[in-house]
Amino acid sequence: MNKLTLNIGLNNNPLSAEQIINHFKRNAGADILAFEEVVMEWGGEPEPTLVIEVNKEDESFNDKVLLELFIQELCYIYEQDAIAWELNGEGVLTYRSNYDGERGEFDVNYFKTISNN
Repeated sequence: MNKLTLNIGLNNNPLSAEQIINHFKRNAGADILAFEEVVMEWGGEPEPTLVIEVNKEDESFNDKVLLELFIQELCYIYEQDAIAWELNGEGVLTYRSNYDGERGEFDVNYFKTISNN
């Protein structure tokens, strides 16, 4: 099983949490394992965030370059500076390619999973 967990901000997002979940169901080819909304922080401000866990049975999540490009595309679709994600225990913070602000690194202390809320 390839479990992918994403933390997707909702403040600037043109889609609601429900629409994001439906987008994944239609376009990602992955099964939704679990999801919930939590309040996190981005840029020192509270931000409602969708924590979503998905599973993909095929090997496409194993190609990290393609997965990173997929997450980068999600940054554009969801109008996010960055999306934090974790695949099978390895965390990454992916930024939009044209993001020109300060870039941080993935920090497990700021990452939420369904089991650690």
